[in-house]
Amino acid sequence: MKRVRVWSTVSAIGLAMIALAAAPPGRFVVNAAAGTVRDGTTNLTWQRTVSGTYTWTQATTYCQGLNLGGFSTGWRLPTKKELETLVDFRVVNPSIDVTAFPSTPLAAFWTSTPYAGSSGNAWFVNFNNGASYNDGASFTLSVRCVR
Repeated sequence: MKRVRVWSTVSAIGLAMIALAAAPPGRFVVNAAAGTVRDGTTNLTWQRTVSGTYTWTQATTYCQGLNLGGFSTGWRLPTKKELETLVDFRVVNPSIDVTAFPSTPLAAFWTSTPYAGSSGNAWFVNFNNGASYNDGASFTLSVRCVR
């Protein structure tokens, strides 16, 4: 569910209020029992919640071994472009749909995309503000797997 900041003024007391609008129907289909979210725009299925932090190599291994939503194979670390599709730049702290992806930490998440400018670095997406950066693959960051 996408959120949009809509400003309105309550003239009687002079306060600005924020209302959050719903995402287009069908964008995210949550299967809470399975722990997955299906993205109707990209046709990808995502791990709904995160568990722990990993180095880049550990993150790859973690996703490949994930057994979630009735699927014991096919899970992987998302590419940079895939993970960026979850960013909602209209909101921050976190920059993601918190209805579909509750308890998303204000943290960086690994992608499977290596950084071409420096061996030993890889791209990550920071869901605090939605920006993408690269850093050393030995750092421990959050992971959200995809299939």
